[in-house]
Parts: sequence; structure tokens; C-alpha cells
Amino acid sequence: MAVDKKAVPLFASVAEYARDLQEGRYTALALAESCLAQAERQGALNAILHLDGGSILAQTRPSDERRRAGQGRGVLDGSPGS
Repeated sequence: MAVDKKAVPLFASVAEYARDLQEGRYTALALAESCLAQAERQGALNAILHLDGGSILAQTRPSDERRRAGQGRGVLDGSPGS
């Protein structure tokens, strides 16, 4: 599935992210990469004490696989949180 990362909105509610993930507008991986990039750009705010990007990205693959199989774990599956 080719996903345009530009399709991931910079600021959206969890409900909007969940809807977009469910509708296949982008993957959890694309969303996580977008959120990580934004967190890095906003690093000077010191709002996040520890950001484990590797763990975050690793968790997106199972989420995307569950969603493709029609077995998502609810609206928060694949949605970012901090």
C-alpha cells in the first residue's frame, strides 16, 4: 500500500486520526513517523522527557497488520499518544 505521508495531518484529534486510520488514508507507520518528526521539530519545548522512536515504530507494524486483516483493536489501535 503506497501512502502519501503528506496526507497525515500535522494537528488532529485522536478521533480524526482513528477515523483516518480506519479508512486507510494512511498507515499507523506513516502517522508515527509524522508525529516523531513533529516531536523532534518541537524539541526545544522540552514537553517530552523520553522519546523511544524505535519502540514506537516497531509497534506500528502489528497495528497495521491487524487493521488490514479486519482485526483492529479499537479506535486507539495505531493512534499516537504521549
